[in-house]
Amino acid sequence: IAEAGVYLVVANSAMLASGITGSRGVDLQVNGTTSIARDIRTNAAGAAAFQGSHAVVQFAAGDFVQMRYFQDSGVSQHLEPQTTFSIVRLDSTMSSARSVLRRRPSASIASLATGTVTGIDLSEVDQADAAFTVTNAPTTTIAESGLYLTVANLHFAASAGGNRRRIDLVVNGSIDAGELRQPIAGASGTLNLITLRNFAAGDTVRLQGIQNSGGTLAVQTAATFFQMIKLD
Repeated sequence: IAEAGVYLVVANSAMLASGITGSRGVDLQVNGTTSIARDIRTNAAGAAAFQGSHAVVQFAAGDFVQMRYFQDSGVSQHLEPQTTFSIVRLDSTMSSARSVLRRRPSASIASLATGTVTGIDLSEVDQADAAFTVTNAPTTTIAESGLYLTVANLHFAASAGGNRRRIDLVVNGSIDAGELRQPIAGASGTLNLITLRNFAAGDTVRLQGIQNSGGTLAVQTAATFFQMIKLD
């Protein structure tokens, strides 16, 4: 990164259909060590794997970002031309002229009971500019009407049980967008959600999740976050 600022990072990977199962993953890392977003999922035999990881990141000049891919099919496989890595600068300074929200869960209370829709605790607030009011641990209130980009990542701990992991973006008490995925048995898994939406002042936004592993399942806080940036 040559110039400090707020950036949108988008990584999409594509792998041809394979008769071999196993997990596939794409990971965004900053400065070689910090994972900022990841997508891990099982691969059905005979199916192509298309995956993506996205994040809004505040970079300093000199930072570097990498897209890393892994698979455990047992044989070498290659990525297809549809694999892309893109970065766009949303704002030009570290003291952003656009309002940015960055929230994440507290490590001490990040878990979801089985079979229960649960609001994601986002009590760790890294940044909440003028367009956002932090209402409580799961909820953010929009203070300024406009067009917003929302990026959410929910990373579940490994579990051999159940067949469902879900994340929802809830606006004014109703589900506005979501992602549902079958987990990899015995492996951790990621849900990644990105939306572009007009919000009115006073709208409330929160994340919720559900899983059916059969027991309480930890949320891995290092790769779980909720971000918004006001674009207009």
